Amino acid sequence: MPFDDPKNWGSALLGVILLILGIIPLLNKFGVIKFGLPGFLSGIISSIIVYILAITGLLLVIDGFMEDDALRVITLVIGLLIFLAGLLEILKKLNVIGFSIPFIGNELFINIIFILEGILLIIAAFAMF
Repeated sequence: MPFDDPKNWGSALLGVILLILGIIPLLNKFGVIKFGLPGFLSGIISSIIVYILAITGLLLVIDGFMEDDALRVITLVIGLLIFLAGLLEILKKLNVIGFSIPFIGNELFINIIFILEGILLIIAAFAMF
């Protein structure tokens, strides 16, 4: 049953937040809406973006294990890829590895990833058993 457990509420809330953080800048960039995220929020997000990617990717993997069979594989694969991308960037910032993913700093890519994660987390809130 959806929303009978606090983890379902957490996934849904995080999914909505990520969806908003991804869709508002994207619509603003394409000129669909005239407003965007506040400046202080954009600054905070840009400084901790790789940590957000790694943590939400890991949460997506955890939620993937609790989903029904139809969505489990998709959620696990996408969550694992996002987690690894964030982890590689964190390791690059700490000078543990010498390479990074070139498109991870692209604002359009980050917005699309946030939208994808948000949608999958909202679906996970309803598909958990």
